[in-house]
Amino acid sequence: TEDLPVMESTIEYLINEMSASQPFPLLERTLDYGDNDYPSKWDTCIRGEGLGPELVKDFRVKAHNSVQLPPGFGADLGVVLTRPPGVVGEPGFLYAFTRPGFTSDSNQALIYVEARAPTDGWGMHYLLERAGAHWKVVRVFCKG
Repeated sequence: TEDLPVMESTIEYLINEMSASQPFPLLERTLDYGDNDYPSKWDTCIRGEGLGPELVKDFRVKAHNSVQLPPGFGADLGVVLTRPPGVVGEPGFLYAFTRPGFTSDSNQALIYVEARAPTDGWGMHYLLERAGAHWKVVRVFCKG
């Protein structure tokens, strides 16, 4: 689907720009953005940031629908798909992504990424733009 290239580009960004761990442990299902307090806590990160309403609406719809990632997804990037209990007691982060939302022309995408560790964690939204056949992270929201 069109989701996977956006996810792969975000993984490349995390590995290159944020020195994410290798191998890259990723939940085997996308996050459901409706879990816990995500809508109230994280929507404040993107509110008032000039994102088009169609992008935000598509993101909210797709991010609330968790899907299974295909076997072998991102293997060439060092991705290891895992189940949630895989991080308990282990050092390093376990990453989880929502499905991305898209603008009507499919030239921008918005995705939420969370990194979990036994004693730490973070979550951020990433705005990506299509650059030919690839995607590029152009903005990070709530970067802490």
